[in-house]
Amino acid sequence: MPRSIDLFVHAPLDLGEMAAEITRLTGLPFAEAADRTRMVLDAGDTTAVLAEHDFIDDRDLLFSRYRYVLTATVASDRSINDSPQAVLLRQVFSALKADQRFPSLLVFDLQHLVERADATTPQERAQ
Repeated sequence: MPRSIDLFVHAPLDLGEMAAEITRLTGLPFAEAADRTRMVLDAGDTTAVLAEHDFIDDRDLLFSRYRYVLTATVASDRSINDSPQAVLLRQVFSALKADQRFPSLLVFDLQHLVERADATTPQERAQ
């Protein structure tokens, strides 16, 4: 059974704008999926999909606070921690965290918290 690494992000942007913002912060380009409800990030041999989600909260993982999820699937025979997918999503998470505008949550298999970042106000960023 494949495993997943998911980066949840909250932003008051539409899907295309969110993808463009991630591209601006990381240099990683997105392409619109044929159904126009998802954006696809191809980084070499690693692919992740950005879309709105409908996951429900699970204990301390409050998915409902985040509008988008960037998801990558990892083969079950690989260590998820060292996978190219984890490296890619950690890169995106780090860029979002450094930017400080978008709350984000990085999880493995929709149950293991890797890291969380809260947004800061413009006043906090100026200090």
